[in-house]
Amino acid sequence: MLKGRLILHYRLNLISYLNNPSISLKTHALRGFLYYHFMMKILLFALLIGTGTLAQENLFNFKGTITNTTADSVIVTSKSGKWHRAMAIDAKGYFAGKIQQGANTFTLSVGDKKTKIWLENESDLTITADAKNFIQTLRFEGVGAKENDFMLKMERDKSRLIDKYKLELNAESLEKEVSVMVDSWTGVTKSKELSEMFNRIMAFKIGYIDKESLTAEISNQIAKSRLGNGASPGFSFINYKGGVTTLKDFKGKYVYIDVWATWCGPCRQEIPFLQKIEQTYKDKNIAFISISIDKAKDIDKWRAMVNEQTLGGVQLFADKDWKSDFIEAYGINSIPHFILIDPKGNIVDADATRPSDPALQGQLNKLLK
Repeated sequence: MLKGRLILHYRLNLISYLNNPSISLKTHALRGFLYYHFMMKILLFALLIGTGTLAQENLFNFKGTITNTTADSVIVTSKSGKWHRAMAIDAKGYFAGKIQQGANTFTLSVGDKKTKIWLENESDLTITADAKNFIQTLRFEGVGAKENDFMLKMERDKSRLIDKYKLELNAESLEKEVSVMVDSWTGVTKSKELSEMFNRIMAFKIGYIDKESLTAEISNQIAKSRLGNGASPGFSFINYKGGVTTLKDFKGKYVYIDVWATWCGPCRQEIPFLQKIEQTYKDKNIAFISISIDKAKDIDKWRAMVNEQTLGGVQLFADKDWKSDFIEAYGINSIPHFILIDPKGNIVDADATRPSDPALQGQLNKLLK
């Protein structure tokens, strides 16, 4: 195409010279020379882009090193949870990636460890952590570090309250500390050291925090932290196929539990992913249990949905919806919620990875190999 343009330009110059002999042949030659070099620069620029020399695909806007991890990749999940991107972790724990989704918050997962991160297209963020003590050792450097430090502070502030009241919960005192904590976050979002877009988004999110709900969430986290990796609380629930099923019925197997409800949109979005996971591990030593926390009056709706959507695994109906002993023992205040239990009945993860997250399959592969 470029060759054709050069030939055409040469012919036009020749015709111009024949029709206008007052312009010297030297002038026409100079025009042709300049045009040739101009077109060659365009060709060179196109080649640079095509080979990736100037292409953005080869540039990373975040990278880092995670030590003491058995995970083979870092997973970044969008705020909506609708897409995931995996970056391989090499033998030294190094990873690098590029997310071009504008300025936003994302979830970064390394195995069962998770944290919120802030990324912009222009970020140049370096992340380091020790997987054995993930949140406490997490560090950020580079462009975007200050914004991520603030989000990390929010996580650590909540963790501090969980640790403080783990042994003895004083509801009134906790409520006061939550109020002070949220007010302190609001002040930070006025800092000129943080990006304007970050301040706007975080100020909006913090402004909509209901302090009472956050106190309840932290209380539930405290209850969950008391469980540790000890024996899981048990249950005895109605089985869709008839009779009553208990957790003890699955002793000797890993158990992956999905706590859901028919009215829960995000729960229904996870169903196709859960069905794929069930199919993948159907011959492995693991049972998949779905526990509905629908109201007792909606048990027929639950039965109809299990039947119409041909839901697999073991389908159970909780006895007292949110107030069921099993649900309260795990401090569950939002769904879907997933739990992983080992063959001895001990808790592997009280807040397990959801089926739509590729990290779950990596975890199960290691447990069931």
